[in-house]
Amino acid sequence: MIFDVPYKDKIKILGIHMTRHLNRSAHICWTNVSNMIRIQARDAYNRDLQLNQRIRYVNGFLLANVWYLAQILPPPPNNIRQITTAITWFIWRGDIFRVPLSTLYKPKHQGGWGLINKHAKCRALLIYRMLLRVKKTGSITARLLEIWNLTTPLPNPPNRNTVPQSLVHLHLLESDSASITNRHHDESDTVY
Repeated sequence: MIFDVPYKDKIKILGIHMTRHLNRSAHICWTNVSNMIRIQARDAYNRDLQLNQRIRYVNGFLLANVWYLAQILPPPPNNIRQITTAITWFIWRGDIFRVPLSTLYKPKHQGGWGLINKHAKCRALLIYRMLLRVKKTGSITARLLEIWNLTTPLPNPPNRNTVPQSLVHLHLLESDSASITNRHHDESDTVY
């Protein structure tokens, strides 16, 4: 107890397991999500669905928790691989002829099936959420990003030594911020 207030190392807030360390929190949450996707894919496996219906099921239902969690914690690569394995297992249902995922990711007008690229969307959701937090004046996130000089356009490639190594989600923002235009400046001031 600290000042007669009970202290806990772990807490669950809105379905997100929070611990003292960001990497540990991400590991716990993403392992739970990847296990739930595997279970849900197994439950829906025996449904008689066509390929387009299975892809719609994956995009609309199977990955719903991924999109929620991706806005808060960056996914570890191992969990993305587990989710991809569960999805491909569900989509192909033991078929011998399988189309590569890169083809499934393409839009329908390019000969694909419009399957959402999990890794790319997870990065986009997290970075979008971080940018919203930066715009909110007085937030802790805005202050930290200002301290680490991440609120202004960075030279390309960005300097990877400004952010502590343990804050993986901020490394994603830093590496992608060199490509994001700053809307407060003139077009001529923007670094590409």
